[in-house]
Amino acid sequence: MKTLHYLRASLALALGIVLFGWMPAHAADAASSDVVVPWGAWMSSALSSLASFAVAVLSVAVAKWAPIYVKMVVTNDLIAKAVNFGIASVEGAVAGRELDVKTANVVIAAATNYAVQSEPQLAAWVGANIMPLILAKLSELGALPADASAANTGVSVATSK
Repeated sequence: MKTLHYLRASLALALGIVLFGWMPAHAADAASSDVVVPWGAWMSSALSSLASFAVAVLSVAVAKWAPIYVKMVVTNDLIAKAVNFGIASVEGAVAGRELDVKTANVVIAAATNYAVQSEPQLAAWVGANIMPLILAKLSELGALPADASAANTGVSVATSK
């Protein structure tokens, strides 16, 4: 037990000599030099991390939002092309002029057929609302007569249950 006590005491003395011997040498260096805080390096690192985080958040937002936006743009383009095809393919239909109800029905049928044939997946996504979209596009172009309605053109709007 006595030897263990001497061993602890000698280790403590050795540690004290090392610590007190090291401190005065560095104390002189600390007194003569200024403390420099690397603010620029810290800010650069923080901004780099913040930029990486912002890019990740933006990527998630774009990944969720972009497909819906692209589908809407492609759907509008498909409907415009389908209406143009319907007007061009039906005898008696002239672009920029008002159609009668009978001709409008044939144009709507041709445009619907074109949309389903050329883009079946997009037409399936739009579903039963493809004919109302075509009717709305014809109305936007001023090609529908004043007495045209969903009832007399055979277009019905799909409703959810």
